[in-house]
Amino acid sequence: MESRLQNRNLVIDVGTNSVHMLVCDIGANGKKPSIILDDRRITRLGHGLALTNELQEDAMARTCATLREFADQARRLGAERMVAVGTSALREARNATEFVKRVEKQCGVKIEIISGETEARCAFLSIRSDSYFNRLDGDRIMVIDIGGGSTEIIVGRREIDNYVSVNLGAVYLTETYLASDPPTAEELGELYSFLEDTWSTQPVARGKLHSAPALTGIGGTIVNLAGMKLGLNRFDPRLIHGETLYMTEIENQILRLCSVPLEARKRFSGLEAKRADIITAGAAVLRSILKHFGASEIRVSTHGLRYGVMYHRFFS
Repeated sequence: MESRLQNRNLVIDVGTNSVHMLVCDIGANGKKPSIILDDRRITRLGHGLALTNELQEDAMARTCATLREFADQARRLGAERMVAVGTSALREARNATEFVKRVEKQCGVKIEIISGETEARCAFLSIRSDSYFNRLDGDRIMVIDIGGGSTEIIVGRREIDNYVSVNLGAVYLTETYLASDPPTAEELGELYSFLEDTWSTQPVARGKLHSAPALTGIGGTIVNLAGMKLGLNRFDPRLIHGETLYMTEIENQILRLCSVPLEARKRFSGLEAKRADIITAGAAVLRSILKHFGASEIRVSTHGLRYGVMYHRFFS
């Protein structure tokens, strides 16, 4: 037992919208990890960031409380090594350093703010290290990670050929473009135009895919869209992991989301209530990427950035 506990690790992903934790055992000689606990909380750390360029006090307090809870829980489970990473919100906020110091003092968690490049590499690794997708994929893959504050598109084979990380995600785009409840057709049209202009300026996203890679998506947006497709009454990663979303299904879900106000969206089966206000913007990002590349479908992975960080830090 002692030998096993010495290899028990905690990974925390502090995102713009949610905080994820992963407690895992790493076997001898880098064998396949054993997942002990995989949990998440929506804390909306990036709420208001698009307007103020600063993290708000209530958002910092919520996130700090969650980090304390996660760290305490992992310690009770015997985790001895911890890696905590922060992404878009902490890259952008003027007061990010203040928040990081506060978390270290109050929670004993030291957050490393990672670059967009590192985030993209870990997102790619989360799929390339997943035996489920490696069985299905051909030589070339594209990974799409839609977060609360940023979106990553990564293309590669065994290694990354090209990637882009842009500072637009479901929280930022909702606060910037979708002010109405429900969003109007005009607002959605402006958002689509902005997104297409964004992709057209990125080298990785120029032109159509002539040698089409297998597309896989990670992040809360695509996981919730799959949950909605399946009509799940509770989150079940076993059902969602590997599910395929088709372009027509994504477009129909956007129409459905835009047809009712927020309180009604919160009751949609398969959709986390705390994500109901930003899911439309996230779905719009996904649709715009598939449309830009001429793709008709994308597979869903529930193994997000935290899994890539795990492989990057404990298997490299």
